Amino acid sequence: MTNDSLELTRRKLLGAVAGTGVLGATTGVTASQLADRESSAISIQAGKVSLEISCGSCSGGKNGIDVGIDPLEPGTGGSETFDISVEGNPSRLWVKTACPPVVDPLGDALEVTALTFQRNDATTTVFSGGSLTELRDELSGGTRLDNQFDDGNGDDDSDACLFPADEVTLKLDYELPDEADWTADLMTELSFDFFAEQCRAVEEDEVEDPFATATEECRELDCPESDCIEFAKFDPQGRGNNFEPGTYDVDELYAEECDVDVDENEYELEVLTVTQKADGDTVGASFRLLKGGHEQDAPPLCKADIRGGPSDEPGPASNVEEIDPPTTRTRGELFTAESATPAEAHGISHITVWVCCSELESDSE
Repeated sequence: MTNDSLELTRRKLLGAVAGTGVLGATTGVTASQLADRESSAISIQAGKVSLEISCGSCSGGKNGIDVGIDPLEPGTGGSETFDISVEGNPSRLWVKTACPPVVDPLGDALEVTALTFQRNDATTTVFSGGSLTELRDELSGGTRLDNQFDDGNGDDDSDACLFPADEVTLKLDYELPDEADWTADLMTELSFDFFAEQCRAVEEDEVEDPFATATEECRELDCPESDCIEFAKFDPQGRGNNFEPGTYDVDELYAEECDVDVDENEYELEVLTVTQKADGDTVGASFRLLKGGHEQDAPPLCKADIRGGPSDEPGPASNVEEIDPPTTRTRGELFTAESATPAEAHGISHITVWVCCSELESDSE
């Protein structure tokens, strides 16, 4: 961490609450490629409270600690341990996460198997398991860590300040499920804020949640059927029924129902994987929507229609897939008939996608 970034953090900290420490940690995650990081630590002090937090694959960043997680392949996982040292006076400790993005495909797929807090020989579970999105949502309001241990009578220990001699860790365990092979090249992030308060400054029965006034309710994607509108059509017929993974211009764009101005040159469909029959026809494809070349700028897909087959009787096959929850890419390959095997499926004649209108921003803004 640079001196400038540390000073900015300290000014923000000292201007907020005297005698407390705030530390932000940012975790960057990608499903396929991450830079290696060196082990490092950071400490911030205010008044009589000092926190030092270190981890095995982290580095100082201008907003706190950037933590590198090893590249993930489906079916693999890992862990990250934050070693926390309280220096100075005994302190209470809180942690919170930032709200998850409204649309985060990798955050939805990445499983946090546990988030545990250990103090000396005692361990408690802060988050018992779920997606990274669920972790960020659950802890977005913050939670106190030091009082989560049993006092020996079956109750939480309400007077359990952390001492400098305590060995304290917060451990994150995670994995990418086997079936999440569609997450290649996706990125997400997890941010932690830590808040320490010296115990002697505030009596236990007067302790207030430090994040109560700073926490906003996380926004969730609201995409009812009435908001899911037909948006773009990709027609590979000019290329034949045999098309390969690659990025293609959309052939038709519809946005009238959303009452926004869109530039058809801004949108592309990137075919990620395909399945082809022996005759070369492409019968299945996974894909994502791009805006300006970037997936994160595109509106989420809520439905896709995969069509193919002869134009005469019995007519082309059509497979309309609901994408729930909506996201910017398909969760695997889609075929022209939901129950068809690749050998039985027709070659794809065109793909039409629907998007959540409420998430579609005007390109004229």
